[in-house]
Amino acid sequence: MKFCVKLRAANACFADPITKTGGERQSYPIPTYSGLVGCLQSIYWKPTFWVCVDRCRVINPIQMETRGMLYPRYDEGEQGDRAYATYLKNVEYNVEAHLEWDLTRPDLAKDRIPEKHMAMLQRAIRSGRRAPFLGKRETECYAEVSPINDIMEGQGAYDYIPVTDFGMMLHGVSYADKNYEHGKPTDVKEPTGKQFVRLWDAVMKNGVITYPHPADMQQFFVREM
Repeated sequence: MKFCVKLRAANACFADPITKTGGERQSYPIPTYSGLVGCLQSIYWKPTFWVCVDRCRVINPIQMETRGMLYPRYDEGEQGDRAYATYLKNVEYNVEAHLEWDLTRPDLAKDRIPEKHMAMLQRAIRSGRRAPFLGKRETECYAEVSPINDIMEGQGAYDYIPVTDFGMMLHGVSYADKNYEHGKPTDVKEPTGKQFVRLWDAVMKNGVITYPHPADMQQFFVREM
């Protein structure tokens, strides 16, 4: 059950967790897998399925800007704390994704109707349900969503650059209730009770980023939950 959408926003912030201490944050230059999943789930989501991102095509040139912000202090008379955040600016992405049934929910087996969910998804892309954001849930990161037939539509800024390597990046977090330690999310498995993080070597080829499936990635243990 594949679908494609175009996402546009004045700003985006796919924050590197290492930079989030003290209120400061630094965006990755390209979207993270989990950041795009969160945005697509805001468009349409049901507990019957998982949203999985396959590819993302970067349309606009990658630009960044840093802003200083003053966070209020709750102690009366105390001056606020200043922090800096680096955002992506004027972003546009063509995203290809698909839906996978969540077989850990046998109580929803009767709801596994592809035609129904794809029709509802297409309506949601045009009309919207919840406000989608690219990374941080802030006004500037609000995403405009429009349907497309293929992610190769239009001209991209990096179509003629064979390979761009962004190094090690966060792919996403696998939480304790449902994670990928024992296989794909479509496999019926008991929750592990553990939290994991997924890292990957991000590469863009001719403007297209192909995300590995979480089930195919090595996971690193974070903590018991």
